[in-house]
Amino acid sequence: MSSGPEILRTVSVPDAFLFFTDSQTYTGQFATSMADLCDKLDKIPLKSVEFHFQRGDFEKWVGRTLGDEDLAGKLRRIDRVMRGEELRIAIKEIVRKRLEELGRSV
Repeated sequence: MSSGPEILRTVSVPDAFLFFTDSQTYTGQFATSMADLCDKLDKIPLKSVEFHFQRGDFEKWVGRTLGDEDLAGKLRRIDRVMRGEELRIAIKEIVRKRLEELGRSV
């Protein structure tokens, strides 16, 4: 498992997390790092947050692309019935705390 700088790296656009509101509708927003994901969580529509959360997309991307299984596991443990702004805040807080653990201020 990776840690520190490798997990905090910026990935190329082809490996970026693309935000959709459903399987066909791209929001025009993408994230290329954990810090960028944290920032974009405030900007994307709630429908996109809920869409990706229900599919497990956030945990898959941070685990597979960024190599952070610790963060992926924390995201997996969020209550699957959570919705709306409460969900956005929960995801953002978990990502923010992980960034702090890794020594990156947000």
